[in-house]
Amino acid sequence: MKIKKLEADLLYNKDIHLTIIASDGDFNTIHGLSRLSEEEIQKYDLRIEKKRKKRSLDANAYAWALINKLAEKLRSTSEEVYQECIRKYGFRTIVLVKNDLLKDVMTAFNNQGLGNYSEVIGQSQNNKNGTNVQLYFGSSKYDTKQMARFIDGIVSDCKEQGIETMTPEEIEKLKVAWRSNEQS
Repeated sequence: MKIKKLEADLLYNKDIHLTIIASDGDFNTIHGLSRLSEEEIQKYDLRIEKKRKKRSLDANAYAWALINKLAEKLRSTSEEVYQECIRKYGFRTIVLVKNDLLKDVMTAFNNQGLGNYSEVIGQSQNNKNGTNVQLYFGSSKYDTKQMARFIDGIVSDCKEQGIETMTPEEIEKLKVAWRSNEQS
């Protein structure tokens, strides 16, 4: 659903009253939600996120072509090279996880896809019941800026191994095309 207009008011009890004007939504679903009881509606969450363009399939195909060449040169598997590139050049964040949930959270995250990987950084200094974990995200979650950075890293690895890549001009043309797709 595309938001055309959003208004927010703070009510006296500190609740927030939202008015959203949207297009391209499923009216029947939204209308159905508006008829739920207070108890039923509490089973739902509302998220408003900034729209971001996903990386293009061309970018993904080029990344995998280079990863396959690297794997062959290094006598490794494409999956191992991909995961190493994710660790070196990918998008990541650090989260605090309760110690009693650590194993389950890491297993669930790691099972979300080939590129998703988690590693323990160490015990939290501020929370003795928590552990800091670094989460690496697979490239299927990347926007065009993150994918461009990822490919730049892979290209650098290929050059170090003497593997032919696109010329810098060709790569820049791909990036320009990805950026123009992001703006449309």
